[in-house]
Amino acid sequence: MIITGPKFQRIAADIAAKIVDGHYRVGEKIYARSSLASQYGVSSETARRAVCVLSHIKIVEATKGSGVIIKSYENAILECTIASLPADQMSCLALRAWF
Repeated sequence: MIITGPKFQRIAADIAAKIVDGHYRVGEKIYARSSLASQYGVSSETARRAVCVLSHIKIVEATKGSGVIIKSYENAILECTIASLPADQMSCLALRAWF
Protein backbone atom coordinates (compact mmCIF):
# COMPACT_ATOMS: atom_id res chain seq x y z
CA MET A 1 0.00 0.00 0.00
CA ILE A 2 1.47 3.35 -1.04
CA ILE A 3 0.28 6.28 1.03
CA THR A 4 0.75 9.84 -0.11
CA GLY A 5 0.21 12.98 1.89
CA PRO A 6 1.91 14.62 4.85
CA LYS A 7 4.50 12.61 6.74
CA PHE A 8 2.40 12.45 9.91
CA GLN A 9 -0.46 10.83 7.96
CA ARG A 10 1.91 8.30 6.37
CA ILE A 11 3.33 7.42 9.80
CA ALA A 12 -0.17 7.04 11.27
CA ALA A 13 -1.18 4.78 8.36
CA ASP A 14 2.01 2.72 8.79
CA ILE A 15 1.35 2.20 12.50
CA ALA A 16 -2.27 1.24 11.77
CA ALA A 17 -1.04 -1.26 9.15
CA LYS A 18 1.38 -2.75 11.69
CA ILE A 19 -1.52 -3.26 14.12
CA VAL A 20 -3.57 -4.99 11.43
CA ASP A 21 -0.56 -7.15 10.43
CA GLY A 22 -0.10 -8.25 14.05
CA HIS A 23 3.21 -6.44 14.60
CA TYR A 24 1.52 -4.54 17.47
CA ARG A 25 -1.29 -5.96 19.60
CA VAL A 26 -4.13 -4.31 21.51
CA GLY A 27 -2.91 -3.38 24.98
CA GLU A 28 0.72 -3.25 23.88
CA LYS A 29 2.78 -0.18 24.59
CA ILE A 30 4.59 1.14 21.54
CA TYR A 31 7.42 3.59 21.30
CA ALA A 32 7.39 6.99 22.97
CA ARG A 33 6.97 9.89 20.55
CA SER A 34 10.69 10.67 20.62
CA SER A 35 11.48 7.08 19.63
CA LEU A 36 8.89 7.21 16.85
CA ALA A 37 10.53 10.39 15.58
CA SER A 38 13.91 8.64 15.46
CA GLN A 39 12.47 5.49 13.92
CA TYR A 40 10.77 7.38 11.08
CA GLY A 41 13.46 10.06 10.70
CA VAL A 42 11.09 12.96 11.42
CA SER A 43 10.79 15.73 14.00
CA SER A 44 9.16 15.01 17.35
CA GLU A 45 6.33 17.37 16.30
CA THR A 46 5.61 15.20 13.24
CA ALA A 47 5.60 12.07 15.43
CA ARG A 48 3.29 13.85 17.90
CA ARG A 49 0.87 14.71 15.08
CA ALA A 50 0.84 11.07 13.90
CA VAL A 51 0.03 9.90 17.42
CA CYS A 52 -2.68 12.58 17.69
CA VAL A 53 -4.33 11.28 14.50
CA LEU A 54 -4.34 7.73 15.86
CA SER A 55 -5.52 8.91 19.26
CA HIS A 56 -8.35 10.96 17.76
CA ILE A 57 -9.74 7.95 15.93
CA LYS A 58 -9.27 5.80 19.03
CA ILE A 59 -6.59 3.45 17.68
CA VAL A 60 -4.14 4.40 20.42
CA GLU A 61 -4.20 6.17 23.76
CA ALA A 62 -1.30 8.48 24.52
CA THR A 63 -0.65 9.36 28.14
CA LYS A 64 2.14 11.65 29.21
CA GLY A 65 4.72 9.60 31.03
CA SER A 66 3.04 6.28 30.14
CA GLY A 67 3.65 6.23 26.41
CA VAL A 68 1.36 5.17 23.59
CA ILE A 69 -0.86 2.11 24.06
CA ILE A 70 -2.73 0.27 21.30
CA LYS A 71 -6.48 0.43 21.98
CA SER A 72 -8.37 -0.76 18.89
CA TYR A 73 -7.70 -3.35 16.21
CA GLU A 74 -11.03 -2.61 14.47
CA ASN A 75 -10.31 1.11 14.09
CA ALA A 76 -6.87 0.26 12.69
CA ILE A 77 -8.56 -1.84 9.99
CA LEU A 78 -10.83 1.11 9.16
CA GLU A 79 -7.84 3.48 8.97
CA CYS A 80 -5.98 1.12 6.62
CA THR A 81 -9.05 0.80 4.42
CA ILE A 82 -9.52 4.56 4.21
CA ALA A 83 -5.80 5.18 3.59
CA SER A 84 -5.77 2.80 0.60
CA LEU A 85 -8.62 4.59 -1.21
CA PRO A 86 -8.16 7.24 -3.91
CA ALA A 87 -7.89 10.76 -2.46
CA ASP A 88 -11.43 11.85 -3.42
CA GLN A 89 -13.06 8.84 -1.75
CA MET A 90 -10.67 8.98 1.21
CA SER A 91 -11.64 12.52 2.18
CA CYS A 92 -15.34 11.64 2.03
CA LEU A 93 -14.96 8.57 4.23
CA ALA A 94 -12.54 10.29 6.59
CA LEU A 95 -15.05 13.07 7.15
CA ARG A 96 -17.75 10.53 7.97
CA ALA A 97 -15.43 8.80 10.45
CA TRP A 98 -14.82 12.04 12.32
CA PHE A 99 -18.54 12.63 12.97
